[in-house]
This record gives sequence, structure tokens and C-alpha cells, in this order.
Amino acid sequence: MHHIPNAMTLMRMILIIPLGYLIWQEAWVWVFWLFVGAGLTDLLDGALARQFHWETSFGSFMDPLADKVLCGGIILLLAMQNVIPLWLTVLVIGRELLILGGAGTYQLLFGNVEVQPLQISKVNTGVLIFVLVFVLAELASIPLLAELAHWLIDPWAYLALASLVVISGSCYVYIWGRRAGRAWRARVVMENKQS
Repeated sequence: MHHIPNAMTLMRMILIIPLGYLIWQEAWVWVFWLFVGAGLTDLLDGALARQFHWETSFGSFMDPLADKVLCGGIILLLAMQNVIPLWLTVLVIGRELLILGGAGTYQLLFGNVEVQPLQISKVNTGVLIFVLVFVLAELASIPLLAELAHWLIDPWAYLALASLVVISGSCYVYIWGRRAGRAWRARVVMENKQS
């Protein structure tokens, strides 16, 4: 039973495959409901893990990674279909690559790295999901949501998301840059003591 949240996380990551196929087929109603279902599993797996104390190190690593794979994959596919602006897609994907590259470099240079998501990063993910839901709702002609999306998404939600991407990415660079500087100075001091 305690593996249910991890199984839901893996399922959410794997969903990018059928979603990718459906996006290419422009089966927007199916894409919309599958994406909404994936979002609900994200809420449910977290709630189950907290409620029944089923948290695992695997889950804490895979849950945000599944969100990145799913949302990043969808925004990239939508950009390739000329649905979402390329500049916004470059910002979103570039931020993720910057964070992953920075974490990998830090681990390579200084050892184990534990990246705790910043509050602004959670807001950024929430706004990204909001944008994707409303873009897909408009494409799928979901009543009420489609009309609302027409007024909200371009340019207002796009600009809000772009601002959060830049701000949250800059926060990660600043925080991890300072940590790397401290770790580097500590290493130099240690090496000087040993020599």
C-alpha cells in the first residue's frame, strides 16, 4: 500500500507518451482531460503520502521530476504545434536545464546536493499548470474555461509565467551560487590546513 504514491508519480511521468501522441493528433479534448487527471494524481499522491506517512526519498525526488517531465514535455510539444509561443517555451525549458545543470555541477564539485524547492518555484509550477490547463481548455473548447482562457492567457498569463520563470531561476542561481562559494572557500581552507 505504501508504494501507491510512488506508482502514481511514475504513472504521471509515463503519461507524457500518450499525451504526446494525442497532441500530434490534435485530440484536444482527450489531452485536456488526461492532463487534468495527471494534475489530480499529483494532488492525491502527495496527500496520501502525508496522511499515511508514506513519504520516501524516491518519492521526494521523483515527484517534482515527474512534474517537470510532464509539464516540460507538454509545453515543448505545444510550441512545436505553434500553440504556445517559442520564446516562452525557451524560458521555461531553459530554467529547468539551468537548475538541473547547476545541481549536477554542484554535486560533481562538492558532493551530495539536496535541493529544497523554493516557495516561488512552487508558485511558478502552479502558474505553469494553470497556463497549460487554460490553453488546453481553449483548444478543447471546454465551456466557460475556453472563453476565460481567451481573455486570460495571451498576453497576461504568458507574461506572469515568464516573470516567475526569470525571478525563480535567478533565485536558484543566487542561492546556489552563494552555497557553492561557501563550499569552495571551505575546501580551500581545508586544503591549506592539510598542506
